[in-house]
Amino acid sequence: DNSCSSSEILPKGEEQSEVPYLVDQATWKKTIAQGEPTVVKFTASWCKPCKAIEPVFCELYKENFSKASFLKIDVDEFEDIAAENGAVTIPLFVCYRKGKVVSSLKGKDEDALRNFVKEGVVA
Repeated sequence: DNSCSSSEILPKGEEQSEVPYLVDQATWKKTIAQGEPTVVKFTASWCKPCKAIEPVFCELYKENFSKASFLKIDVDEFEDIAAENGAVTIPLFVCYRKGKVVSSLKGKDEDALRNFVKEGVVA
């Protein structure tokens, strides 16, 4: 199953089988404020490119869950957070550290996503 969705956020270092979806605003603020990197994917159920890149995002999560938090945000459920991050074109990947955007990437290029996560987690 490559759907890679879940309903709860686990802290860095606690692997779950799938990348969790954001469930509320409080979790959002807490997650991005932490010192470790947080890799966020802005997505939507109707977005075909988002679904196409999902297996790679899941793979990167499984390789890096001990070094960073990973989170998915449905742009239709959290329109305000999506707007704050300029998630007009999705998929959009954003890396946060201590509440600040470190980097972002648009699109479904697998190699670009691998490099984006590698740089965001190590930076």
